[in-house]
Amino acid sequence: MKLAFFQKHLSFLGLACFLSWGAAPAQAFSSYLVPGHEYLTKFALARLQSSDDKLTRVFYGDYVGGVNYLSHPLAYGNVVNDFPQLDPTLTKILIRILLGPEWGDFTIQEQERFIAATINHSEPRSQVMHFTRNYLGQSQQQAVSAKASCLLSQNFIKNTVVYGTEVMAGQQIISQNLDRYQRKQLGFKFIGAALHTVQDSFAPAHTKRDPNTFSLTDICSFRYPYFGRNQISMYSVGCVHTIFPGDRNFGGGSVLKDDQIWYRGQNHCQIERNGRIEKSFACLTDQSQLATIVSQDFLALLVPFLDQALRKQIVAHQDLTTTLEEFLNVYHPRPVNSLTVQGIMACDGLGDFAPHTRFENY
Repeated sequence: MKLAFFQKHLSFLGLACFLSWGAAPAQAFSSYLVPGHEYLTKFALARLQSSDDKLTRVFYGDYVGGVNYLSHPLAYGNVVNDFPQLDPTLTKILIRILLGPEWGDFTIQEQERFIAATINHSEPRSQVMHFTRNYLGQSQQQAVSAKASCLLSQNFIKNTVVYGTEVMAGQQIISQNLDRYQRKQLGFKFIGAALHTVQDSFAPAHTKRDPNTFSLTDICSFRYPYFGRNQISMYSVGCVHTIFPGDRNFGGGSVLKDDQIWYRGQNHCQIERNGRIEKSFACLTDQSQLATIVSQDFLALLVPFLDQALRKQIVAHQDLTTTLEEFLNVYHPRPVNSLTVQGIMACDGLGDFAPHTRFENY
């Protein structure tokens, strides 16, 4: 199955362990240092409820068109990437997906150290789960190239979606003895983890994009906070994901500013629903709106594969992989107005050189 076949299911194109696992706050795309990814997913799910395709509406909601956003397992998968300590079981599986065969070469002690470093966000290889480059610390570690990092993030998205689809089909050990509803709920958590990485690619603290085409132009390096600054060196200085507002002075992106999903002080965009004041889609920053639209189309794209996995317990691996490849390299939410043939998630326009940035202490 090809991406073009599903374009009719992708609506609103344009910019504008197990079942007891509970929800928790997120950090990467945040709402002033409180949960953020869940809002992007909530808006995406709400927009899918207006899809022309009935299966899409029902698959993510229910037969009467309702969605329980607060308890939706997609939102749960969203946040575990940022707070892996909340679910070590799910985290371990995500790390296995991330590392592939390499995970089996680790001793138990090495696996535990890797998980601990992932929890602290200081494990270099786990940064691609957030669509950022390798960790940069006081030891002047180099980050991998932007293109290499982008491809690693793409692979994590693809492999996590495939795994989640296999969970829905009962083809993974953790889902073999579950009924259809349970397999669907559990599979959604893995789809939500992949969605987190997709959404992070639109946060200015994680990536830089062309202002006209929205194509990726750089992948920011994650820098664990320490007191130091960039020095003149042989290395080019790119964007850096930090938590310090002042770090933008030397190319950095601050989580305090560039990871936020809401515009500040926009009371006019709030709406009243069910007796409560809520922020509407219009309250989201431009990059958050784009992340929501791409999330919506990404979820719509997966419906035929996930539904087949649930009903027939069969995974069309080749078709699913091909469709994901096309989404990550060809899909653009504004193909008519796009100034490039490059997909909005594509890595082709990124630099393929190894050195990125270098930081030294005074």
